Amino acid sequence: MAQNKTAQYLKYAIGEVFLVVIGILIALQLNTWNQGIQNRKLEKEYLNRFILDLETDSEDLLIVIEKAAINIKLSTHVLEKLDVRIDKEYLSDSLFIHVISESNMEKNAIRYGSSIISFSSFGDAITKLRLSRAFDVTTVTINDLTSNGKMEVIRNKALRSNIQYYYGVMSAHEDYNAVRVAPSITYFDNLLRDLAIPPFSKQSLQEIQSINNRDPRFKTVIQYIMKTNLDLLRWSSQRKVDIEMVETEIREELNKN
Repeated sequence: MAQNKTAQYLKYAIGEVFLVVIGILIALQLNTWNQGIQNRKLEKEYLNRFILDLETDSEDLLIVIEKAAINIKLSTHVLEKLDVRIDKEYLSDSLFIHVISESNMEKNAIRYGSSIISFSSFGDAITKLRLSRAFDVTTVTINDLTSNGKMEVIRNKALRSNIQYYYGVMSAHEDYNAVRVAPSITYFDNLLRDLAIPPFSKQSLQEIQSINNRDPRFKTVIQYIMKTNLDLLRWSSQRKVDIEMVETEIREELNKN
């Protein structure tokens, strides 16, 4: 009799443990399921935020491209007026040819795309070459993800890798501007001061030609500005393609969900 009762108690205890284990497993499964739902929502939110950031980058980069194109056209205009021959390597460069043909040269202005730069005199046109447009990549979303350790919420490993690669490349774009473009503008600013060419200069073509004849640095730095802007335009155009590719991948991933 006592053995039967012991056996019953044992069965009861085992049943209780079994129910507790099942309850824990169900709770864990529900928690995992709920966490999965939250992660999917979070993934969708971050991917949509990435698209907004990329659209901002695309708009900003377009301005960089148009400004660089205008500077190329303006540089060639200045060099031609100063009777400085453009190197043959540029005349056979397809991107250079495209910029020159697509830039509209008006009486006192140059237009490319939706951007325009105007000048009141030849001296003023010279000083406009010092105006450059830097690119600043939008990193709000990527910084949020990486600082919070949530990059893994993007399930597609290839997409996750491409997004991280994109921001690495864009950081290099900022470095390019700092290393190549900014120093040439700083040097040009200093040279303009040395040659007594003030901002918004009213000096005529003849006065600028006289300055150019006295100081060979003048035409050299303008040629270099033209080159750096062409390089910047080529680099930026490729980054524009990168933006479109990453944005397309993100939209495709969103359509899967």
